[in-house]
Amino acid sequence: MLVPAGSWHNVTSTGEGPLWLYSIHGPAEHPHGTIHLTKAEADAAERDH
Repeated sequence: MLVPAGSWHNVTSTGEGPLWLYSIHGPAEHPHGTIHLTKAEADAAERDH
């Protein structure tokens, strides 16, 4: 399931077992292919942005 940023959403488990939800997100302002090898690099890029 893909939920665009800013969209209202609600997820309900209708099965017998528990619902497992994984949320993966990242800042959209990073150019495609951006890779930071360390957290320090990522933090510096955010400050410079």
